[in-house]
Amino acid sequence: MSDTLILGKNEFKLLDQIGSGTYAKVYKAIDYQHQREVAIKCMLLDSERYGLLCIVIREINLLLELKHPNIIHLYDIIRHENEIYLIFEYMNTDLYQYMLHNHRPLPNIQVKVYFYQLLNGLDYCHMNKIFHRDLKPQNLLLDTKGTLKIADFGLARDATILKRAYSKDIVTLWYRPPEVLLGIDIYSSAIDIWSAGCIFAEMLRNSPLFKGDCEISQLFCIFQVL
Repeated sequence: MSDTLILGKNEFKLLDQIGSGTYAKVYKAIDYQHQREVAIKCMLLDSERYGLLCIVIREINLLLELKHPNIIHLYDIIRHENEIYLIFEYMNTDLYQYMLHNHRPLPNIQVKVYFYQLLNGLDYCHMNKIFHRDLKPQNLLLDTKGTLKIADFGLARDATILKRAYSKDIVTLWYRPPEVLLGIDIYSSAIDIWSAGCIFAEMLRNSPLFKGDCEISQLFCIFQVL
């Protein structure tokens, strides 16, 4: 794949599709104007996808506010016709893929380095009253220098916005804390700390610590260990 994408005055060379989902595709590209590698997240917006628009606006607002070495950097936002393009710094892989191809638990020193960076970025989020609410290995990006960055703030929440109750439809099942599984809708930044702890254990084991297939099963897995 080697196509040219022209968005107004911006021109990119698309190198490869590196991700896709229900609502978005992600491409590795060259930003000709700034001569750098980038990741372009492309999303189609239409009247049937109001929920997606809310997620996109939330992610953009938070990423424009959060500036930290362990949080993914958003370079630009481009609206073109009925599509929106988020231009991110390029990272080589994510923690999930890295562990998948490693075939064994990570060395202790590497676990310490990655976990320190995760907590460093998370501490910055929490100091700014932001709950990520979807921490998992797929949302932790890595570069060739060993830098880890927290990404995908689509489910994140600004805790300074007054709200009686938060959504319970958060956090991928294996990284969801028991209080949320039990139905609580008022929670704190502790939900991210639980997820981080699950990721820490997964790096040491090279497999998820709590691998339930439904909410009841997930609770049972947690109670067995605790």
